[in-house]
Amino acid sequence: MTPASHPDRRAIANHVIHFTRTWNPAKEDQATDRAYRIGQTKDVFVYYPTVAAADFKTFDVKLDELLERKRSLASDMLNGSGEIGLRDFDVDELRPVD
Repeated sequence: MTPASHPDRRAIANHVIHFTRTWNPAKEDQATDRAYRIGQTKDVFVYYPTVAAADFKTFDVKLDELLERKRSLASDMLNGSGEIGLRDFDVDELRPVD
């Protein structure tokens, strides 16, 4: 059971902290959406703690960019907007992370 799925915590939660990121943006979105439940009267705050460096892209930054591209792709596919072609995919992204 994940902490966000515990009924007692959902009733009062309005801060969502994604300490461990997942490769599937839909899972993150679902966990976030639980804070926007029916009857929520407070503002909801979502946090993604990230390690960043000035001289290179860290794994956290690369993962965040990948998840945003996946969200955008899913949105385009579900809404029928945008055109997707082979040039939209980068083979280098499929290689192992250094």
